[in-house]
Amino acid sequence: MEVNALYNQAKTVINIHHETQVEGANPKVFEICASGAYQICDYNPYIASLFPNGEVGFYKNEQELSDLIEDALKNDKSKQAKDARDIVIKNHTFGARVKEILRVIGNI
Repeated sequence: MEVNALYNQAKTVINIHHETQVEGANPKVFEICASGAYQICDYNPYIASLFPNGEVGFYKNEQELSDLIEDALKNDKSKQAKDARDIVIKNHTFGARVKEILRVIGNI
């Protein structure tokens, strides 16, 4: 609950995955978006495919990270944050995941 409260207070949150996690997404990807904060995340193709229209800022190196932070400090990212939240609420809640698991299991 405390983490969610912090996400709710932040305009921008940086999410850095562990170096061994090169595929998939950590839970913070969805938690940050659901909170309504704009997210800057290290690039990985899976996460980028979930947010293909700039809803989340992606960086591949320190300079890109720095540029994204500077941009987020200078420009309102509330539209991107809202769009990311809408994507998560529509497709990536626990309920949506359970339905997808049941759909896949049913097709085995």
